[in-house]
Amino acid sequence: MHSNAIQSAVSVLEKSRNGYVAKSTPATGDPRLDALYGKGVYVLHLRIEKEARANVGRLGRIVFAAGYYAYVGRAFGPGGLFARLTHHLRPSTSPHWHIDFLRPHGVVDKIWWSRTAPACEHSWARGLMRLRGASASVRGFGSSDCRCDSHLIHLTRRPRRAAFRRHLHRLAADCAPPIRCLRIEG
Repeated sequence: MHSNAIQSAVSVLEKSRNGYVAKSTPATGDPRLDALYGKGVYVLHLRIEKEARANVGRLGRIVFAAGYYAYVGRAFGPGGLFARLTHHLRPSTSPHWHIDFLRPHGVVDKIWWSRTAPACEHSWARGLMRLRGASASVRGFGSSDCRCDSHLIHLTRRPRRAAFRRHLHRLAADCAPPIRCLRIEG
């Protein structure tokens, strides 16, 4: 990912944070940005231009085909969505999560997120798997702490939010609140 694109995305996140009067009271009036200050579930959309190889922690050396990927995660620790998304958009000097090992090989072009319960992370992964052209990319990727096959989904084309919401609503209506989108320019 170009450093300008990372700086632009992080700048948007930081600018939205400056719009707050207090930690939990948004003053921006923009619901797309207000959601960043809570805890919730997110999907990073990555585009990998050419086949990539990466050592992914205990999963070992993995080959990633070129194409579109959606990585599902949750942010319920200190700083919530803002802290986690900022982490994912900056180069990682010491990789922690599986996605940190893949990020240098792809470009994040958008992020979907919503304030929802931690368990919804699994419904979101299943909802993405139901999209046309979706497949579990790497067994155990991002899902070493649950029973999901993978939280990294390979897609043959860009996923559409409306189609994802339809599948999600059928799987778990309580996990299908409004889903916000941040487009990353680069």
